[in-house]
Amino acid sequence: MVRYVWDDVRIGALAGLLACATRTEQTTKAAWDRAIHGPEARRNGRSNPSDSADPLAHDDPWTRIGVMLSEAAAVVADGGDVAAVEGLAKRWCAFEPARKESPYGNVRVCVPDPPITVGGGTFTIELGDMGVVGLAAMELSDRDSTELLRRALEAARRWCLGPLRPAPQREEHRQDEFHMCPVAEGPLLAIGRFPRDLDADLWQVSLTVLGPT
Repeated sequence: MVRYVWDDVRIGALAGLLACATRTEQTTKAAWDRAIHGPEARRNGRSNPSDSADPLAHDDPWTRIGVMLSEAAAVVADGGDVAAVEGLAKRWCAFEPARKESPYGNVRVCVPDPPITVGGGTFTIELGDMGVVGLAAMELSDRDSTELLRRALEAARRWCLGPLRPAPQREEHRQDEFHMCPVAEGPLLAIGRFPRDLDADLWQVSLTVLGPT
């Protein structure tokens, strides 16, 4: 069975962490905007995508990922309704997302346009009906996934509004490694890696925005 980006961060021991997520004040939202968009971010809220030709057109992939996570956080915080999620898909995806079913709800999967590649890992987009939006790089080796996770956690220091904390491990997934932090609007950001096939040395790295519960 395919494990989607939130399979192990949406359920189980992390439920308590999600329950603690609270909506941030306007000043905290502004801090998020400055971290994502730089010093030119508008002081009174999120930058409007129309303020520039294309806020996703960044040479630095981590800056682009940060912009996407910012947009995802706004959608998730508002409840992640179908229309808003479909809006993200139209904005981000290179083609109409494939719809898949999982034990955790319906999932839309696509590749971003243009592609996002970091250190040999190419990200896909996963948009779920449970108020969860994520980016995932699959089919990485143990070594490559470790390095990509390190770089993702380093980049996340610009995005998190609180400390990155290791998430509790589930006994049946002892190899998994996830870290979580609060972001603007109330959601949590979960960043981690887990094996898709240990025998084949295939790992996945995920960056996932989870709505408050």
